[in-house]
Amino acid sequence: MNTNDQNNPTLGERGAANQGKGALDNVAGKIQEGIGKATKDRSMQAKGKARQAKGTLQGKAGQAQQKIDDATRP
Repeated sequence: MNTNDQNNPTLGERGAANQGKGALDNVAGKIQEGIGKATKDRSMQAKGKARQAKGTLQGKAGQAQQKIDDATRP
C-alpha cells in the first residue's frame, strides 16, 4: 500500500485488488453454476454465469487500472 497515505491506495493497488476480487467472483460463479447444474436449478446456473461475467469484467478493469498506473508513473 502507498506509504504516504494508507487511506488512499494508488490506481495500481486498486487494480490489483480488483483483479483479485474478479478472480474470486469468477471461481464462485463457476461453483454456483456447477451446483445449479447438479440440482437442475436453472436460476442458480444463470446467477453463476452472471457472477462469472462480473468477475471477468472486474478483472479486466483491474488490469486496465494497473496499466494506466504503470504508464503514468514517473
